[in-house]
Amino acid sequence: MRGILFDFDGTLADTMYGHYLAWRTALGEYGISIDTCDYYPLEGAGMNDIARTFIRGRPWKESEIDELAQKKRKYYVEG
Repeated sequence: MRGILFDFDGTLADTMYGHYLAWRTALGEYGISIDTCDYYPLEGAGMNDIARTFIRGRPWKESEIDELAQKKRKYYVEG
């Protein structure tokens, strides 16, 4: 059995802006605002790591960080 694996994200599809919009919406529910210059340098980081970056200095539990990441995922999928 043979196959080819091709990652088109970032080459054929530019999804960064869509991910940014999803983060902006999810974070906005918590009164946190971001701009593209805040998000774009985080390209390739895991969702919970990105969430931790944006909530830095706030006393959040890991379960709350997970919830934020799931909200972001929901907004991105619903696009």
